[in-house]
Amino acid sequence: MQPRALILAGGASRRMGADKLALPWRPGSQLTVLGAVLAAVRPLAREVVVLAAPGADVPAVIRQARLAGLADVRVHLDARPQQGPLPALAAVWPQLEGEEGPGAASTGAAPGVRPAVAAGPCGAALCGGGTLAVEDAVFVLAGDLPGLAPRVLEVLWKRYQVLSEKRACDAVLVIREGRWQPLLGCYCAAVGRIWRAAAASGETRLMRALAGLRLAGVDADAQGWPSWWTRPLHTPADLSAWREYTTRRGGGVT
Repeated sequence: MQPRALILAGGASRRMGADKLALPWRPGSQLTVLGAVLAAVRPLAREVVVLAAPGADVPAVIRQARLAGLADVRVHLDARPQQGPLPALAAVWPQLEGEEGPGAASTGAAPGVRPAVAAGPCGAALCGGGTLAVEDAVFVLAGDLPGLAPRVLEVLWKRYQVLSEKRACDAVLVIREGRWQPLLGCYCAAVGRIWRAAAASGETRLMRALAGLRLAGVDADAQGWPSWWTRPLHTPADLSAWREYTTRRGGGVT
């Protein structure tokens, strides 16, 4: 069974001064940075969920999914904005597992798009979809990876399959420049319980919450991957470097 994908799309960045995920993937492109990540996961993920900032333009996310070739996408709004990825993951995971809360009400949606639903005390906006089972595999990805290549996800998924069949790991993460990348990995869905427990205990750092898990790594440098296949956008200097990279390659990323 194919994995699912959860993309963290937190909105405006203090260092960027703007919603970096809404920036054009390259000059003149209708695809945004977030759209490029959606396009990268499309060949592998059977379902895609975007965790967006409160007040996010959900129709714009859906348009990006369509441009990326996805027929469907689920969108949740971050119940704990600006608190980091761990609280966000801990808050959204129960909803992915089907704990939507009472009183959901449907609103209209464009043809071919699952109807939007306002659900739960945290004010999530959900676009349809099935529930997440503990045995499912989930790509957990940052939304600011404009050069993310499907090959990266293929390698993560293949290694995860081999190791999970042997019950030898809980997650396979990219290692970039010698550091684990917790927002570029394939996880067993059961780790959601770990995140929830860690956040409830007051932990705020995602890697600390993963300390008790069996982690396997895929070293981007050892794979010989171009830097931008796994490199995020954090600063205006990063954006300039990304623009230069795409210009040198005639607009491509491979």
